[in-house]
Amino acid sequence: MDEPQVVLAYPLRIVHGSVATASRPAHVRQMIEQVLFTRPGERVMLPDFGVGLELLLFETTGSERLALTQSQVGAALTRWLGDIISVRDVAIAVRESTMTIDVTYELIETQALARERFEL
Repeated sequence: MDEPQVVLAYPLRIVHGSVATASRPAHVRQMIEQVLFTRPGERVMLPDFGVGLELLLFETTGSERLALTQSQVGAALTRWLGDIISVRDVAIAVRESTMTIDVTYELIETQALARERFEL
């Protein structure tokens, strides 16, 4: 029987004297979160990494802007995580002061479909 794959958790931290770990599905979610919330230019060695979604909270939220943002999110996830996931859909909704981002993807190694929701 295959044991579940355990990897380092993000953000990297120490828990009870050991490096924190995460299951593979939790790690994939953490990697998606890194891409979504890292601002371009924030990483010195990877200046193009990230989408910086929190910056969009202060932008206008017209349908054209949401469509562009969905496209940017899908492209960034494909660029940075394309060897791990295959993005199926990105849906962004704004209601009052909350932005909801739903990412539907296929985990390449298992071909399992998953959906993650992030809120700002």
